[in-house]
Amino acid sequence: MLATSAAGVAVTEAPEGARTAQTFYYSWSAFYPNTSVVTPGGDGGSMSSPAPPGLAIGSKAPDATVIGIDGEPVQLASLYEQGPIVLTFYRGGWCPICTRSLAAWGPRLEELKAAGGTLVALTPEKPELATKTRENSHANYAVFSDGDLAATKAFKIHFVVDDDTKAKYQQFGLKVAESNVSGMWELPAPATFVIDRDGIIRWQFADWDYTKRADPDMVIQAVRALE
Repeated sequence: MLATSAAGVAVTEAPEGARTAQTFYYSWSAFYPNTSVVTPGGDGGSMSSPAPPGLAIGSKAPDATVIGIDGEPVQLASLYEQGPIVLTFYRGGWCPICTRSLAAWGPRLEELKAAGGTLVALTPEKPELATKTRENSHANYAVFSDGDLAATKAFKIHFVVDDDTKAKYQQFGLKVAESNVSGMWELPAPATFVIDRDGIIRWQFADWDYTKRADPDMVIQAVRALE
């Protein structure tokens, strides 16, 4: 059993002989998604969920400078004006779940366009890697590098990879820091936002669980609803 705190997650009960450690829930849940979490104090047994990532529906989508694969800076606000846009954040081409999710959009882009929407992807990875990721996904979406993770932070989906997760990723040969423009072990949570022409978030999906992604059917339905 785990208890949450401002610092992260602490193991309060474990089988005899089990190793325990302090960690952060978004890292723990990546490897143990079925973990039960309780709040400390009180009755000691009430279920609680960690605060979800992402700006709420109805929020004003923040502006930030991102870099196109051509190396040119672009303001997110200028993209909103061409909306509605589907703004999706992915971790990098090294993430197989990200690449499968992006590839799933390939056959759906015409349907999204017919609904009035455009897919825009943001990633912390370097522009040349983002180009390769798009090529491998066989999906012709717009992609920009959020090199300083300003957009990731503004949309409240930013986190720093903890040491335990970093060690596991390195063990699997995942070169996260080398892929990132920042050279740091920092990432966005999986997140997708439908943003209208006024720059208002009309639909959103965000989850600390790295295995989860927005359902294209639900995204397209949300775009259609804007008409």
